[in-house]
Amino acid sequence: MGQNCIGIERLLVHNDQYDDLWEIFAQRVAKMRVGSVMSMQQAGYLATVEGGAMLSNERFRGLEKLIKDANEANAYVIGGEEFKHPYHEHGYYFSPTVVGPVDSSMDIAQQEREFINGNQYSFFASTDVSFVF
Repeated sequence: MGQNCIGIERLLVHNDQYDDLWEIFAQRVAKMRVGSVMSMQQAGYLATVEGGAMLSNERFRGLEKLIKDANEANAYVIGGEEFKHPYHEHGYYFSPTVVGPVDSSMDIAQQEREFINGNQYSFFASTDVSFVF
């Protein structure tokens, strides 16, 4: 069985809207469910989750380092740590995370595509977002 991940990982946000969008994401991330869609529940149906396990311990530790480095470079981090799943003790689960402001000099801006699994969001603030369109 494969995986299809189309999650948004980078958000380019105009400075005027940064704080409002950050707050929206902070509230949303706090409610995200992490786990496996293949887990049976007592009611007999598959649970809905927004974030799954990472591929390997190596990728998990790589993302952990990118987030730690971003935080040390003065980015604010919500989440950003290992998630101990109550039913999947051997999976590499990362708590849903928001990191920002991120700038292009940070490693997380340069390397994140290699590590991300759809539940980590990097916020880039700018006064000019016209280049995105």
